[in-house]
Amino acid sequence: MPKLLENQVCIITGAGKGFGRTMADTFYTHGAKLALITRSKEDIVCLNEELNIPAEDILTYCGDVTEPETVNDFISQVINKFGKINVLVNNAGIRFRKPFLETTFDEFKNVLDVNTGSMFLLCQSVLPHMLEHKQGKIINMSSVAGTLGLPELSSYVASKAAIIGLTKSLSLEFAENNIQINSVAPGFC
Repeated sequence: MPKLLENQVCIITGAGKGFGRTMADTFYTHGAKLALITRSKEDIVCLNEELNIPAEDILTYCGDVTEPETVNDFISQVINKFGKINVLVNNAGIRFRKPFLETTFDEFKNVLDVNTGSMFLLCQSVLPHMLEHKQGKIINMSSVAGTLGLPELSSYVASKAAIIGLTKSLSLEFAENNIQINSVAPGFC
């Protein structure tokens, strides 16, 4: 019986922990070749040791997804190694709890840069390749917080609401090119 993601090249950002780490394991179990990026060198070492994936089926990259040069270099390495990109999961994200009036503008911008800006950069870097091949799937990780609003999480809520809005726009813009773009909004505790 064929695996659901057999020979599909899947990029996962924020792959070192949480949802990203779990998705990496699950996608590989279903036959995917993985391109994983995280900003922690320790997470890269753990991913390589724990996943125990043959080198020809995985690319791990340590870098900051808020930096355009890093994103472009990572995507170039993915294409050079695998020759294609089938799936992009924009999972990188951060959050902190703090009253709104105590939140600095730099803290607010940092959350938006990581949670939403990285998604923008990855989509801009990957979509030309997907357009060329007339296929692709992008999954943007939002949060139920982006639809509800929660106290002391203003930066996080704003970033996750922006992901939902941007995903809706991109899904309409690229649907006719056989590129499906969706967001997922899990809960948290």
